[in-house]
Amino acid sequence: MAFWLARRPANDRFTYGYGRAEDLAGLFVVAMIALSSLLAGWEAIDRLLHPQAVSYLGAVAAAGVIGFAGNEIVARYRIRVGHQIGSAALVADGLHASRGPTPSSGC
Repeated sequence: MAFWLARRPANDRFTYGYGRAEDLAGLFVVAMIALSSLLAGWEAIDRLLHPQAVSYLGAVAAAGVIGFAGNEIVARYRIRVGHQIGSAALVADGLHASRGPTPSSGC
């Protein structure tokens, strides 16, 4: 949504346009990553203090494979759309989420 908003032209209220929407979206992403890392750290410490047996190992492995594949598909989509709309932030986000640079990324 931020990338769509950033492409809107300037108007009387926002005379320089909406380009900062990408920056605000980036700050939101950073905040969510920080919150996720705090939660993961809390859970890791809890598991160290109160160990539990792993159950449904096959389902956990399948979820990992599906998550990896989904992440790779979305990363490539971000890179492609980022090039189409001229958003360096979206291309960088796609490259960061991907397993590495793709031939179409120019890196």
